Amino acid sequence: MAGGPNAEHVACYQCGSKAKRTYEGTETDKYNCEQGHEFGINWSHGPIPTEPQWPPSEEVAAFIKENAGR
Repeated sequence: MAGGPNAEHVACYQCGSKAKRTYEGTETDKYNCEQGHEFGINWSHGPIPTEPQWPPSEEVAAFIKENAGR
């Protein structure tokens, strides 16, 4: 249970749209977003989320918007 129940949905790192977990591993979860991007998140480097990750906080949304497509 890498990210746990609060990481079932996250913001896509590439476009910011909603991404759903497609695989829950021991340390890494895999996600697909509504735009078709696939990515993984390794949760072993930080705390497991204690609150839902979707919708993203204003800070996370601003960061993704600023860095999308890099």
